[in-house]
Formats: sequence, C-alpha cells, structure tokens
Amino acid sequence: NAGPAEVWEIDPATGAAQLSYKIGGEQADLFRVFSDGCLYVPDHDPPGTSSYNCYYKRDTSGNWSNGGWLTGEKNNEVHVYDMAEFDGKMFACGYYLWRSDDGGATWYEHGKHAGRNYAFLPYGDQLMTSTSYYNWNSSDVFRYWNKAKQTWDSPGAISAAKAFPDQSNLPGNYLKLVRPAQFGNKCLYIGAYEFNDHQNDPFGAYVSTFNGTT
Repeated sequence: NAGPAEVWEIDPATGAAQLSYKIGGEQADLFRVFSDGCLYVPDHDPPGTSSYNCYYKRDTSGNWSNGGWLTGEKNNEVHVYDMAEFDGKMFACGYYLWRSDDGGATWYEHGKHAGRNYAFLPYGDQLMTSTSYYNWNSSDVFRYWNKAKQTWDSPGAISAAKAFPDQSNLPGNYLKLVRPAQFGNKCLYIGAYEFNDHQNDPFGAYVSTFNGTT
C-alpha cells in the first residue's frame, strides 16, 4: 500500500491548474458529487492504519477533510472502491458493504457479499452493487438495495454471459463491471478483466436496465 496521492483541480475558464489536496491512499480512483454539493473521494489503499478513512471530502468552499471511519472491520476498510447516495442514505463498498444514515459522519457494516464489491450501479430508482465474476459460469455477483426491506437482496442468478453479451468467446477469469453511470433508467458500464485488484483491462462497453429481479 502506498500514498499519498495528489488531487489537482483545473479552472475550465482559464485552464489554470493547481494542487488541491493530498489524500492518504495510493490513488484517487473515483470522484462522487452528492446532494450536499460536496465532492467525495473513496479512500483507497492507505499506507498505514492511522490514515484509514472511508472518504475524503471537498466542501463547497473548497476545504478538504477526511472522515467516515468504518466501524466493526477496522482492517477491511483499507479498500473503499465506491460510494453512493441513495434512499436518503450514503453507502460505501469494498470488502464489505457499509451504510451511513447521518450524512457520512458514522458508518456501520450493512451486508457482506463474497468477494470485493467493486462498484455501485444506479438503475433509475434502484441501486445495485457487484463483485467480480470468477469465470463465465459465475452468477452470484449482484446485490440490490431493497427499499421496502431496508436491506440488500439478491436479484437471482445473472450470468457473466448476460452481463457481457456477445463476449462469451473471450477467455475469462475475474471479470468485473467498472465505471458505471446512470443514463435515464439505464446503466452504462465497462466490462473489464481484473488486471489486479485495483486496475482493469477493459474489453467492452455495455448498457442495461434492471427491474429488481433481472
């Protein structure tokens, strides 16, 4: 584990760039903007336990802070791959699934899904999370947030061939969905091999819909 990593900001009007912040983790892999107008960066592989956080946050005045210690699994929040705001809550994923009901101030473990949870996939009024496919025959990869039950549920078997259509001829171990983005009621994502647990080797781009069961 390495770090720190630099975050830079660019003024689109002038093109001027400046160093904005140094985060403790080894890479700033994702930027998320939530309803409070703040920018969140998931903490990713910090070099020591003293810097374990859930996220780094830049407020609307340009001030940075870290926070969101994840309770219960102090050795496992070292990997926070993604964050999401949904159903009036904040979620984080990595080795586990975490949830915050107070805007990210405190977190608790809220679901455990075999393998590392790499991404949150937004589908209209649904939110899913996914681990990687071990091979083309894997299927227990997804969980979705059941708002009625206030818990994570399985949508049933969704094979790699269904998630990545027309690609079943590819050799496949450790396939995953990365860089998901919502577009209307659809989700756009990239299919990629797991180059290692943090980097990806993409093989295609996809669009899909989700109704809570398929």
